[in-house]
Formats: sequence, structure tokens, C-alpha cells
Amino acid sequence: MSSTSIGANIREASAAVRRKDFVNKMSIASKEARESLY
Repeated sequence: MSSTSIGANIREASAAVRRKDFVNKMSIASKEARESLY
């Protein structure tokens, strides 16, 4: 896991067509950001 992975998920979320996909990718990015604190 890396900060580039977080950015990649945010970028994928912004390109999502369905709200479900957007929420899923943003949730993954949020989880990775929290985990990167440790």
C-alpha cells in the first residue's frame, strides 16, 4: 500500500459512472489513508 494507491483510487472514484462505484473507491482510499498513519 502506498500514497500512490490512495491517489489512484481517488482518481478512479472521480471517473466512476455509478454512485456505488464512487463510494466504494472513496472508501478504499479513505481506509488506505488511515492505515498509512501507522
